[in-house]
Amino acid sequence: MKPEVDLIPRAIRGDHDARADLYPLYYREIEFAVSQFLGKARPNDLADICQDIWLKVLDRLHFFDPSRGVKFSTWLFSLARNHCFDVAKKRRLPLISTTVRGDDGESATLELESPDRLSAAQRAALFEFCERYHEAATTLDVQHRRVFESRAIGGLEFHQIAKREKLPLGTVKSMFYRSVAKLKVHLTPFRNAA
Repeated sequence: MKPEVDLIPRAIRGDHDARADLYPLYYREIEFAVSQFLGKARPNDLADICQDIWLKVLDRLHFFDPSRGVKFSTWLFSLARNHCFDVAKKRRLPLISTTVRGDDGESATLELESPDRLSAAQRAALFEFCERYHEAATTLDVQHRRVFESRAIGGLEFHQIAKREKLPLGTVKSMFYRSVAKLKVHLTPFRNAA
């Protein structure tokens, strides 16, 4: 029997010893995952990022529900992956903002790398991508687009979007992933040409 089978329920109930015992079972795996996600870009921050992830895990442990059939490690690495995305978003290059407006009158602000730091070819590709994104985004209905842009551009968490849109969390996630799939279809020619 795996030791975490006993530890996880105890840790969820708030047992400090169980929480402390989980740490060495998963810390190396988290460290490896973070190094794969953020790699050479953040080698000096690895320990801090891993510690932040572990604190987030402990803070959100009560959300893990083993009865849903999800393994603890899967849940844990989803948190780690999302935290890495957040870190990457917060530490990116200087950006410029541009507003795109859909046919429905809705608008969204995109933050893009400053063209001053890009070559002429990169600037052209960036502006072409913005045009293609605008065209593709207009194929989404208003609510799907709002959910997608809140997550992908605004950086909101799914639960924040669900609260703001007054929708169930599962519906928000489903809308987001359907929007991603639809946008991928429209942007694939651009991705293949880039």
